[in-house]
Amino acid sequence: MIVSLFILHLLEDEDARDVITKMKQNTKVKGLNVIAVFTKDGDFYRDYSVTQNFYANPGELKELYKEWEILEWEEKRTRAFKKTEQGEPMFNLTSFLLARKIK
Repeated sequence: MIVSLFILHLLEDEDARDVITKMKQNTKVKGLNVIAVFTKDGDFYRDYSVTQNFYANPGELKELYKEWEILEWEEKRTRAFKKTEQGEPMFNLTSFLLARKIK
């Protein structure tokens, strides 16, 4: 099992995609990948979109694992610990995935 939770947005887009590729390559058949990422539909992306960091498009994480068995996948609005400059809570559309390698 390889787990990556709420970390890929700290990497540049190309590096994060390389990490996902390596996760998939280094998972044995019947092994699991567990990933949670922020999408481009959220306050973090709107605030930090000037960077080259990784934020998935809505639905993209599931698409990246289309050749795997998707055991669980959902995207939901989540509240961040970080707040806006005005003290308001920030929200993100977060993509959660649990997938099993089948080949």
